[in-house]
Amino acid sequence: MCFSREFREYIDKEYLIKVIPKNRSVERVCLIPRSIADRVDMVSSGIKIVVAGLVIGWLKNRTRFLPSPHLFNLAIDRGFNYGCAVVAKQQGVRAFLYGNDLLVVSVERFLRPVEKGMYVAVIDPDDVKAIGIGRLVIDPGDFDRLIAEGKLLLPAVENVFDLGILLRDESYV
Repeated sequence: MCFSREFREYIDKEYLIKVIPKNRSVERVCLIPRSIADRVDMVSSGIKIVVAGLVIGWLKNRTRFLPSPHLFNLAIDRGFNYGCAVVAKQQGVRAFLYGNDLLVVSVERFLRPVEKGMYVAVIDPDDVKAIGIGRLVIDPGDFDRLIAEGKLLLPAVENVFDLGILLRDESYV
């Protein structure tokens, strides 16, 4: 599990989860504070909702959940434990925010559980915030071997979504 039981209980208690269609295959998953959920429903009746509250991820084909950096940052800001993340080195943060993959040389450490093929948050080491989501393309168990073999420029995390895309392409959200 990427998030602690306590964090999941906090979400259930404090927020309403709303799924809003984006297109045929993708839906936005949003958190709306329970204290205003009734007002949001009242105001939005009869109109097409594009987004509401905090976008915590996307549901692809109703089967695969892709978390957003905002979900990780909510856990971080509220002091909950999380995993499924890779802490980047500073040069990797800059490259990732420009839409590039995170290279082996730019990985500082893994926050477990992580395994090849899963979606992970990419964490900025300076402020400990998620700057994007990527797909881990290396086995974390092979990381030290890749370093020793000098394979520093291999992609470690394939960029799926980074906060920089909001500046590069405003239609993305």
